[in-house]
Amino acid sequence: MINFLNKKGGISILGMIVFAVIVILVLSYFGISLRGILNSPEGKENVNFVTKTAVRLWESYLKEPAAYLMNNFVKPAVAFLYGDLSNMFIQSLTKNVKGMFSGNGSGLENMAPTLQLGDQTNQQPIFQ
Repeated sequence: MINFLNKKGGISILGMIVFAVIVILVLSYFGISLRGILNSPEGKENVNFVTKTAVRLWESYLKEPAAYLMNNFVKPAVAFLYGDLSNMFIQSLTKNVKGMFSGNGSGLENMAPTLQLGDQTNQQPIFQ
């Protein structure tokens, strides 16, 4: 049997998808139409209630902490990953490519391990 629970005790995304499919199959087995429920006056009223409650919850309690987290943690992390880190990668890549096209190599030759042959003073690179 497949265990869809992750090690921290919560349910995984795969587990949620499998659970949703099972719920839909069970509803279909008993002849319950989700479209019929959502198009009925009671279904529309319930969806409207849940939507208004979720918007009120977001506006009253969650919007300010989410904005704080976004501005102080997420945006700086994304700026670092897509700004500074990608610039360092691009600069290193262009330097290596220019070096290879000019015949100087990529600089990896200097980092290659050396093979000691007899005399310790005459070390030769393994790869040339």
